[in-house]
Amino acid sequence: MSHFLHAQCTSMKAAGSAMSEDVRAVVQDISGNMYVVGQFNKNTEIEGVALVNPYASNSIFIAKYSYNGLFLSVAQIDCNGDFAVPPRAAWLNNNLYIALTLSGTLYQGS
Repeated sequence: MSHFLHAQCTSMKAAGSAMSEDVRAVVQDISGNMYVVGQFNKNTEIEGVALVNPYASNSIFIAKYSYNGLFLSVAQIDCNGDFAVPPRAAWLNNNLYIALTLSGTLYQGS
């Protein structure tokens, strides 16, 4: 017996650039906004916004999209070392939580 899942796609969005981004999580808040959490190495561009890591190593990006897929903002967290475990994200009690294991120090990004 075979089972098929039928789903309707209401919105699709491509993000990132030809550089080295890795998406690690997509989280939705209670208003339907979507947060794309991932990592990049050195520099990248998300939706036309340049993200530059002055430490030339791994950084985290958090891109926010509205419920209908419109880009709202992007933020970054820089690291002067490497991620032993890549970032993961969860939405809990109206807050976005990011968990990771790293060697180095995290800095508020630009």
